[in-house]
Amino acid sequence: MEVNFKFISPDGRIDFTDPGIVAICGPKSSKIVASALARDTALSFENDGMIYGIRDYVDSRVWKSRRDVENENSDIGYLARNETGPGSGNRFLSIAGIHAEGSAIIVEHLCNYKRIREIHKKTKGSLFSSVIGGTYQRNPLSIEFSQLLTLHIREESCDVTNEVAFVEEDNKS
Repeated sequence: MEVNFKFISPDGRIDFTDPGIVAICGPKSSKIVASALARDTALSFENDGMIYGIRDYVDSRVWKSRRDVENENSDIGYLARNETGPGSGNRFLSIAGIHAEGSAIIVEHLCNYKRIREIHKKTKGSLFSSVIGGTYQRNPLSIEFSQLLTLHIREESCDVTNEVAFVEEDNKS
């Protein structure tokens, strides 16, 4: 496996021409990622006015970071295989923590080859949405534990444009 790092440009654009793209950023950092996440029919980011969470439309619940709710060294994040555009067939892996530690938890989770195989076996190349959670230590950051909290397989992404509302809400703060 070869890893090449590219950074998201200040305007939030991502070059999806390379195969095997893994975008580690949330909807606040990139309109393209926000648009892809907005088409996710299973999970979405939401802000209740105070803290961010991940709404689970399949299980009718909202996942929140224990860092925000109970002031613990624990966070969650979103891991999904998304399309770059509706019906495009161009796919990428999306990682977005509620906080930076949530993204680190997901990356650590994926460093275990058994976990990657397990997710691949369950999803069989389909679009999917999941929430991964875990615990960490600070200074220096180290991940203690990670686990898959929920996994939803999606047939296809829908063509919605609610990313504009999310971006506008973010710009108000």
